[in-house]
Amino acid sequence: MEYKLNITSPDNNFMYNNRKCAICGSDENINLLKQEFAYIERVSFLKGYNVVSCNKCGFIYASNIPEQEEFDDYYINSNKYEHEIEQPDVITGKYNHIVNEIENFISD
Repeated sequence: MEYKLNITSPDNNFMYNNRKCAICGSDENINLLKQEFAYIERVSFLKGYNVVSCNKCGFIYASNIPEQEEFDDYYINSNKYEHEIEQPDVITGKYNHIVNEIENFISD
């Protein structure tokens, strides 16, 4: 059974397009699975996607997903655990005054 699914980002109503096969370039495919994710406020990036099989070469891949640049941005700039992680003192600057004193004794 084949069906089309439009996946939307939880933060906006942008529809992701069906992807062409990365192996042969065909845009004809059969939907195998509708993968869905639970939505978590301020954390979720994607509601889900279709797993499809290329009609021409049989390659199986995810479709209806964002472009790679959007994934890169999400994983570089987002951390779903950042509210739970206590930042190390070196990041918070807690000991900057000691580092500054030591630097006075280090020659270039």
